[in-house]
Amino acid sequence: MFEVLQFDEKILGVKRRHWFYLYISLFGIGFIGLLALLAPLALTLFAFQLMRAYFSEVFFGVTLFLEIVWIVIFYTIADYYLDYWIITDRRIILIKENGIFNRVVQTVDFESIQDISTKIVGVFPTVLDFGDVIIQSAGTRGRFVFEKVPKPAVVRDQILKAREDRSSLSRGKDTFTS
Repeated sequence: MFEVLQFDEKILGVKRRHWFYLYISLFGIGFIGLLALLAPLALTLFAFQLMRAYFSEVFFGVTLFLEIVWIVIFYTIADYYLDYWIITDRRIILIKENGIFNRVVQTVDFESIQDISTKIVGVFPTVLDFGDVIIQSAGTRGRFVFEKVPKPAVVRDQILKAREDRSSLSRGKDTFTS
């Protein structure tokens, strides 16, 4: 998991999206799966002869659809657990799975961070205290976004403190070596 760390780099925090995001996604997928299970029952109630004549085809179709729902559930859970952000004492590492076999690792050093802001939009994010932490960096990379993290203000403060500790450590080394 942490093969991207440099020598003597300390992890200050590992962040994932809020659990509510996962539950809402799984609820939507489960609702669609439930509809697939209820469709043959509705056909039986309203078109018994039709259902009786094509039972094996309907059963095959529902089974195939539920297999697809199962794969989508697996993909959603894997996407949730494989996307994370690591805050170290030197930098921020963003690890994101795009698709099944496409992993993107991005880093931003504390020295190149220009601005950190938070954004909470909506009723549930406000009540459950989750939102986005937006990091503006210097250079070509631009913006880094921690999406739907719990307690975004705390994450922002943790990054600012780590950046301040890193810069004071660098200044201390400069005065010591002079």
